Amino acid sequence: MAIYFHQSYSKNRGIRNFGDDINPCLLGKIFHKSIIESDEICLIGIGTILNDRELTRVDHYKKKIVFSSGVGYGSLNLSRFDSSWDFACVRGPRSATALNLEPEKAIADGAILLSDFQSNSAGGPEKKYATTFIPHVESDLASGFGLKKLCDELGIHYLSPSVGSRAFMLDVERSEKVLTEAMHGAIVADALRVPWVPMKFHVHERFKWEDWCESMNLPYSLAELGPAFWDTKQGSFSRIKQGWQFLKARKCKKNLRRILFSCAPMLSESAIFEDRKKALLTRVQNINDRYAGQKK
Repeated sequence: MAIYFHQSYSKNRGIRNFGDDINPCLLGKIFHKSIIESDEICLIGIGTILNDRELTRVDHYKKKIVFSSGVGYGSLNLSRFDSSWDFACVRGPRSATALNLEPEKAIADGAILLSDFQSNSAGGPEKKYATTFIPHVESDLASGFGLKKLCDELGIHYLSPSVGSRAFMLDVERSEKVLTEAMHGAIVADALRVPWVPMKFHVHERFKWEDWCESMNLPYSLAELGPAFWDTKQGSFSRIKQGWQFLKARKCKKNLRRILFSCAPMLSESAIFEDRKKALLTRVQNINDRYAGQKK
């Protein structure tokens, strides 16, 4: 499959990460089969993957098409972008500026198109969760047990980014509100018209959040959940360190309760959301018209 996206969690750590899994889940549905199966064309997909480390892995393709990707997580040498690169669109204004692209290339994260492939029922499925918490995949790995315990104690549904794509989207759609450290938790919530609150626990890359928020005309704000704690495993912490982890977890519970009741959730305006979807779908059509049927 000639779609490039970040795959280190699945390949190196044997777990899913919904923010990466969006790519085969979505792009295979909207792009022509001959492009997806091409040996010469590569779609650079959804995620913060426009950096030198990631892009060296696609240099061998005859044509590289960037669709709604974002800049970040490392250096980026612009001299690499020759005539073999086609920037259909990027995630937001900050990515466009970093790449010296025209402002109209900054549209939005392609994951907002997932809304067209979710519930077919009028108004979506019945709400099941008052609040759902989505950690960043690194937080889920480091502190998932403890975070889920805090959520259980506060009546919050804990949604790991390692679950399957369909289950992830359904749980978001069944939620009345989402608290999320994972940016694609926010993007999917916004796409499914579920209000969301951005948070920080272990991981937060401000540039990419601002990039996406600006693309949707949303203010950048952040709720701090910390202090960060780690799951304690038998023999991995001394008794003193275990006590310190317990105290930090108790502080996080207090912060989580405050965020739950005091932080106003966000949602992009419907007109802006539909405009961005329309612009992305136009780029999809342009790519299909230009490249479908070319030699594999």
